[in-house]
Amino acid sequence: VRMQQIMRNSKTVRVSTSDDPVGVQLGGALKNTLAIGAGMLSGMGFGINTLSAMVTRASHELRQLCIAMGGNPRTIDGLAGMGDLMLTCFSSQSRNQQCGQRLMKGERIKDIEKNCTVEGIATADVAIVYADM
Repeated sequence: VRMQQIMRNSKTVRVSTSDDPVGVQLGGALKNTLAIGAGMLSGMGFGINTLSAMVTRASHELRQLCIAMGGNPRTIDGLAGMGDLMLTCFSSQSRNQQCGQRLMKGERIKDIEKNCTVEGIATADVAIVYADM
């Protein structure tokens, strides 16, 4: 409770809430898989224009999936969707983005996972199931 009070009154931290758990969970999970794809594009030598096009298209598909699963597509337009998606896809510090780049260098997933946790790998299988629904 004390931490919540501190964060609510903070001038440096802004806490956002949502009444859309479906949209928040989809945005939080699928951004990781999409970032692996962004890393693969980078690893193949594509530039920021191609990555931007991919993220734009990915956000549209994420909204469509959110609607199909009963979530609010506006959630995907916010921090839980686009904010997370852009950060994870464009950041060189993203483990998922790094994974995609490493895959394009010929490394194997099981070898990459020995050094770090890459959330997007396990999420990819689940994403395929939901996308096929």
